[in-house]
Amino acid sequence: MYDIIYIGGGLNYAGAIVAAKHGLKVALVETSLDQLGGVCLHQGCIPSKMFLHYANTMRQSKENIFEGDIRLDMQVLTKKKDKLIASAMKAVTAQCK
Repeated sequence: MYDIIYIGGGLNYAGAIVAAKHGLKVALVETSLDQLGGVCLHQGCIPSKMFLHYANTMRQSKENIFEGDIRLDMQVLTKKKDKLIASAMKAVTAQCK
């Protein structure tokens, strides 16, 4: 028997961690471990802020703040995003154990 059950591993994982640290027996229900962290981690806040950062750098380059030709390699940027998400997922998963 659980003291509290959280449905969805988005932001609920944070509540589950806090409850467990306070000695409650906690269950966190998620359809898939690869979705732990929710939309914010996988499709929303985290990846979009990273893309916005690089888009802003590109915009600044067109305002002659930088010298030379600056190019954006979407393949490299996508790999960087995937690595960032994987690292965050690893941290979230470790906290939930």
